[in-house]
Amino acid sequence: MQYIFQRPRRSGYYGQRSVPPPLRSHIGKSLWTRKLGGSLLEARRNLPQFLAETDVLIAEARGNVDPVQKIRSLLPEHLEERSAFEVVEENTRVPAYVETAADQWTENPDFLKLMDLVKAKQEGSYKQPRTKEDLLQLAERLKQPARATIALWDRHLSALMESACVEHIGEITEEHVLEFRNEQLETIVASSLKTKLRYIRALLELAKDQKWIDTNPANGATKHLVSKQKLKQVVRLDQADLHWQELPEPQHLLWHLCRWTGAHVSEVAGLRGCDIDLKEDVIRITPTEERPLKNIYRERVIPIHNNLRPHLKALSEAKLQSTELLLPWAYNADRDRWCEGVSWKRKLGITPKGTRDWAASCLRGKDINERVIGKLFGHSPSKESVTGVYGSADMDALRRAITMLE
Repeated sequence: MQYIFQRPRRSGYYGQRSVPPPLRSHIGKSLWTRKLGGSLLEARRNLPQFLAETDVLIAEARGNVDPVQKIRSLLPEHLEERSAFEVVEENTRVPAYVETAADQWTENPDFLKLMDLVKAKQEGSYKQPRTKEDLLQLAERLKQPARATIALWDRHLSALMESACVEHIGEITEEHVLEFRNEQLETIVASSLKTKLRYIRALLELAKDQKWIDTNPANGATKHLVSKQKLKQVVRLDQADLHWQELPEPQHLLWHLCRWTGAHVSEVAGLRGCDIDLKEDVIRITPTEERPLKNIYRERVIPIHNNLRPHLKALSEAKLQSTELLLPWAYNADRDRWCEGVSWKRKLGITPKGTRDWAASCLRGKDINERVIGKLFGHSPSKESVTGVYGSADMDALRRAITMLE
């Protein structure tokens, strides 16, 4: 360790003013007057830096400035033709040296870290720290996912960052991800962990593409995870068709809609009366504020099956014209959950998803084109073959298909 036997000068510390200038004039001077002559493109490029400086100015006015935050907020002109030592000394209260004994001084590690930060900014290798919220907002803006997907992104990324004890995306390392994986394996099965890690990897890949990080630390995290494979069996509804009347009466219509449309239970539960069009003989699956759809293909029109039509005709005219939920009991607004607690396994031998599985198996067994099945189910066109993303299926094809559902 290097010792210096001379007391260093202590002048020039940042923040010696007892009263900061008015915040509005300070922000105006530091942000906008210096940029009005610049290009709009340059202003957009420096926007994250402007926001960081604004945060520091607010903290300044409150008398609570973090040295790292201050250095991060400095604009390029603060760094030109100046040494890292000068920049840190003039912009923070962190002393360059600390006293280790009587008249014995050594370099302050915190000061050295701030100097490294300045050097990275001067060399152009510095990356503005990004939070989990920054990444989630970007992902939501670009991908426009369903609300449930956003919640899963937030939950899984939060769990990783809490495990790693980091605040910014750029601080996550491969070691953090692998340690998180090992921790999770003690509580959940490999297949569930794979799903969780894939959500995390997709988010971090977006951060990498945005140049927020250099590499994706979650790449390869699922490589050696082995989950038990389970062959899918054809789910039949013989028992369910015999016992559906044993369900609670409010669930009868839910059963018939799931049974004869192949729609997801949350899509059915989110139907409004006006989504049922008996004149056109169709059901329209459209997004609502309470129930957004998973993707654009989930918004679709499903022909009404002959076995479903009597149950829909039994609804009153007022209900069919209403914009209110057809099954209001199926939505828990406090938890933003659909069909919570609906269980058909004991009485019918299937879950609600079983009706969707059977519809796919039944139509596939009757040689219905996969593109038609996908259209009925709201699936994205397959990208495995070139023709999968071309064209669509017309209403006549959908009507022929739905009549074959048994």
